[in-house]
Amino acid sequence: MIKFIHLSDIHIGKKLYGYDLLEDQAFILSSVLEIVKDRRPDVVLLSGDVYDRTTPSEDAIALLNSFIENLHSLCSEIFVISGNHDPVEKLSYLSSVVDEMGVHIVTKATEHLEKRSVNNADIYCLPYIRSVDVKRIFPESDLTTVEDAIKEMIKNTSLDENKINILLSHQAVLGSSFSGSEDIVIGGDSPIDASVFNSFDYVALGHIHRAQCVGLSSLRYSGSPLKYSISEKEDKVVLYGEINDDKSLSIEEIKLKPLHDVVVKQGTFNEIMKDEDSENYVYVKLTDESDIPDAVSFLRSKFPRFLSMEYVRGREETEFDLSISNDGEDIKPLSCFAELFEMTTKRKMSKEQEEIVEGLVNEIWGAV
Repeated sequence: MIKFIHLSDIHIGKKLYGYDLLEDQAFILSSVLEIVKDRRPDVVLLSGDVYDRTTPSEDAIALLNSFIENLHSLCSEIFVISGNHDPVEKLSYLSSVVDEMGVHIVTKATEHLEKRSVNNADIYCLPYIRSVDVKRIFPESDLTTVEDAIKEMIKNTSLDENKINILLSHQAVLGSSFSGSEDIVIGGDSPIDASVFNSFDYVALGHIHRAQCVGLSSLRYSGSPLKYSISEKEDKVVLYGEINDDKSLSIEEIKLKPLHDVVVKQGTFNEIMKDEDSENYVYVKLTDESDIPDAVSFLRSKFPRFLSMEYVRGREETEFDLSISNDGEDIKPLSCFAELFEMTTKRKMSKEQEEIVEGLVNEIWGAV
């Protein structure tokens, strides 16, 4: 049996609308330490995007060092992989030394998966890779996609079916829903199919900020421990899991309470100004039909952690499920825009509007 804590996407050093979140991150990491102290897992799995930028500040580095040091005093085996935001050189500094102490940091993918054994489990590490990395990893092959490269790495790795096999990975997987704060670029590397990971008993995923399982209960994103955009409404969690020797899996989502929440307030200016919220990061959506003079100044003085504001007039607020999917690759730009227009305005485009959009599409992309 093995017990584990799974978290990811801490993004130490991230800013939200210009606000430094180090205090909030230090608070939430102390909450994670309390959970580890209470649950006493055999391993902690940290699945990438430890830092938010490739040049972290001294304060960000100090916070991570303090967290890992305190974490290691509570759990002797810690696994960390790099994500797309992480500075590989800084994160892997002295990794060979701390590896002997039980802090396993993997930042470079090779033609096979790195493995460490804990109890009756083999734990494999797959840091974030891009299509441009594939030729470096497999210089003599014809592989070009990330999915094909990962398939080849798994093929080159001998998994012991008699042991519990766990994988850390920081990639976008088809079928997952993202929150809007992730660095997922349209036109970049395609998400990979979940079936690639079928050989593993648990896959500790990072990269997507919304906690979720993708298809199987054994394929999970823990999500980010804090809200990093106003579109994130769900409670944040860390995952506590147990895998028995018969490979039966149980997962518990342990809710995290932030020092300051990220909230969206919608209403008229007068309604919002009566709100007494003084603790949270506040984004305001005003429904007034006319602009309010100096509204931002008033709101900023009202809310100590005011983020920004916008007007929402004459339309309903609509939630979109932004799912990563390969469906719709052949949808024409005009059809795609018409669908988005109808979803947001609750009405169909007029003939004149269609002609305007079609003209813009042809001007930008040519006749399609």
